[in-house]
Amino acid sequence: MKILVWNCQGLGNPVTVQYLKQLVASKSPSAVFLCDTRLDKRKTEDVRRRVNMSANLVVERNEDGLGLMLLWTEDTQVSLLSYLKAHIDVEVSRDDVCFRFTGMYGTCHRSNKKDDWDMLDVLRTKPDLPWLVGGDLTDILDLSEKEGGRRKPRVEMEDFKDALLRNGLWDLKPETGWFTWHSGTNAENLVKERLDRFVASIAWIQLYGRGQVHSIHSPWSDHHYLILDTEPCTGRGRRLMDQFRFENCWADEEACLETVKECWNDANSSTVNKLKAIGDKLYGWQKHKRALALKGKNFLLEKIEKLLNENISEESARDLSASKKELKLLMDREEMFWKQRSRV
Repeated sequence: MKILVWNCQGLGNPVTVQYLKQLVASKSPSAVFLCDTRLDKRKTEDVRRRVNMSANLVVERNEDGLGLMLLWTEDTQVSLLSYLKAHIDVEVSRDDVCFRFTGMYGTCHRSNKKDDWDMLDVLRTKPDLPWLVGGDLTDILDLSEKEGGRRKPRVEMEDFKDALLRNGLWDLKPETGWFTWHSGTNAENLVKERLDRFVASIAWIQLYGRGQVHSIHSPWSDHHYLILDTEPCTGRGRRLMDQFRFENCWADEEACLETVKECWNDANSSTVNKLKAIGDKLYGWQKHKRALALKGKNFLLEKIEKLLNENISEESARDLSASKKELKLLMDREEMFWKQRSRV
């Protein structure tokens, strides 16, 4: 089972929704918790349909913006336990296993931080099930979780540690990635912190182990998204069909058109043999193109993150803009691929 959590910093931008749709298609999470959606209930329903999830729970935006959303798949059973403007607490059942999941969005106002920890105290008294908490908790446990900016007061870190300790929650450290949030546009004012995380009770860890958590950069938010995989070694995932299927996303490629013309104009072949020849040639070509597209996408994501971490000049600003446009083209093509594959 995979659970994705992300502070998306608003879902009003269609590009962010498109990116979320591709995350769902490529990562295949059973549940997705989003915070800071900044949407009302009607618009969140549009998002649910767009990303092809079966059901959702919503905490609408308030006077501060905010807004929470929990989505899940058809084969995952979710029962609401409680919700407020900063959390959604549910019981999750899948494969005859049941646990609690709390999606949390902590306050960034230090004067109200005690409210977050008091909320955990209250939630701990709810149904005695293995407990997993995930989201943007907006705090760090020690100085290794911050780079740049003002030094974090030790008392604030101790308050966070105490809140987790008294509620029996243990930090699930990521296998990849560390800092989950950044601010600033150059090296002089850049600040990085590990604000987003999963924490779990001993009962949950005994049930699933620590699973695997991955912190992955997103180009459309200052926050990384987190993926928790409870079965990292099972090899489960989307199974691609072995037989050839033409992928519409490559239809405008010159090499694709030339291959089809070459095979179709073979006067010595029957229609069946022509189709087989097209399939044989395009099967490997499409696979190669997908690999190149993935490599290009990962390269651009790394390049964008690097540019964000450097001093901004006119040249680097142009490079950043061009890289984002190029990334969007690759994402458009990837979306077309998954849209076609979802109909298979």
